[in-house]
Amino acid sequence: MTESDLVALVSHHEQQSLGYSGGELAEQRADAIDRYLGRPYGDEVEGQSSVVDTSIRDTVEWVMPQLLRIFISGDEVVRFEAESVEDEAAAKQETDYINWLALERNEAFNVFSSWFRDALMAKNGYVKVLWEKDESVELERYEGKTDDELALLMQDEDVEVVEHTSYVDPASVMAQMQPQIDPMTGQPVPAQPTLLHDVRLKRKRVDEYAKYEAVPPEELLIARTARQVSLADAEYVCHRRKLTFSDLRMMGYKIDDGDTEIGQDWDGVHLEDLARDRFNETDAAWDTTDPAMREVTYREIYIRCDYNGDGKAELRRVCMAGRKVLHNEETDLVPFATVTPIPFPHRHHGMSYHDIVRELEKIKTAIVRQFLDNLYLSNNVRTAADADNVSMDDLLTVKPGGVVRTIGSPGDKVMPLVVPSIGAQALQGIQYVDQWKENSTGINAYYQGLDPNALNKTATGISQLMSASMARTEAIARSFAD
Repeated sequence: MTESDLVALVSHHEQQSLGYSGGELAEQRADAIDRYLGRPYGDEVEGQSSVVDTSIRDTVEWVMPQLLRIFISGDEVVRFEAESVEDEAAAKQETDYINWLALERNEAFNVFSSWFRDALMAKNGYVKVLWEKDESVELERYEGKTDDELALLMQDEDVEVVEHTSYVDPASVMAQMQPQIDPMTGQPVPAQPTLLHDVRLKRKRVDEYAKYEAVPPEELLIARTARQVSLADAEYVCHRRKLTFSDLRMMGYKIDDGDTEIGQDWDGVHLEDLARDRFNETDAAWDTTDPAMREVTYREIYIRCDYNGDGKAELRRVCMAGRKVLHNEETDLVPFATVTPIPFPHRHHGMSYHDIVRELEKIKTAIVRQFLDNLYLSNNVRTAADADNVSMDDLLTVKPGGVVRTIGSPGDKVMPLVVPSIGAQALQGIQYVDQWKENSTGINAYYQGLDPNALNKTATGISQLMSASMARTEAIARSFAD
């Protein structure tokens, strides 16, 4: 297989993949973000209620603390079990190190929060594992160092001298003026002048460690043939993101500003990106006059193909900027871990709370809007008036203690238009939808600890309801744990 064939194969997989721009999955993810943020549906009518129910966000945020407590509240995320007595010490050391790496060296709370929240909203959450290499530079200043001390400082290969000043030690000058007498010969011993050094050093420090970070679901493209939640055996996985030419060079790639293969590719802004854009961050103006800050789509691809022509498909890691292949090598794993709250049989993407609650949220939004519109009209009742015998200016001027002037009996000239109240029916409808949501998600008032009538329930009944709700959350935690 030639490199051109590989690029064509990658392009084919990308266009056929789950999560490709404009597909049904992208639309559902974007809608999940909109519903979580409580954005308008777009069917609002001016002058009427535009309130939006937030059942999806409420459900997700009620479950999140339970999941985080299960996974990261303790000292161990994972434990290695010894297979024999000889392995016990090694297993304990491995357990301590991996848990330190997971909980202390990385930002565990932030990563797990994003990972789980993505899954609860958008079907699947993803984490990428990589080897991080942080380079930092520290400036250090030393004064009055001798030749030996300076030589000791310069032994470090990561040290670079920025400034260096040498001078004679005043104490050695005084020693020359007052030479010591050799007790054996009785002759004066001349003192040698001592050089001192003031130096300013630049010390480069390199910190390397295993890192894991949450990846937005829209950045991943998955082969449609994926039949498991795990991506270990997926035929095609692509992590695509926007990087600048400067970013690529910092990663070690040698690219030219005028490379046409890189400049040909730009896949625009995705639906999910627009949904996540809470404060118009994507409208920031880039300095297009600086070639180093030009943006390009960078793809890190894990694809199974017979590149070496031996008749067996191997897993390869292919990195591309635009349509230019920057890296191509055989690898042994796909470095992405994924969780889904409700696995769907024989499919990679499971089901989220958005899938369960979105229709109920729309129904509740409609009922609440109608209830509020009815309440507004009841509190601001319209009036039928005889325009020939009523002062319309008085009638249209609403103020406490105001007077409406009429000719003749007011009862014959002015009549309020009574709006029938639908409050009771609306509240019953809201309660019905809430009960429906509780049955669908398992999140109820007893589990949340908010029911004001809990004292009127039997202890056994409440315990059973809480146990059932917790069992639903535990099932999600068990799915995540795999």
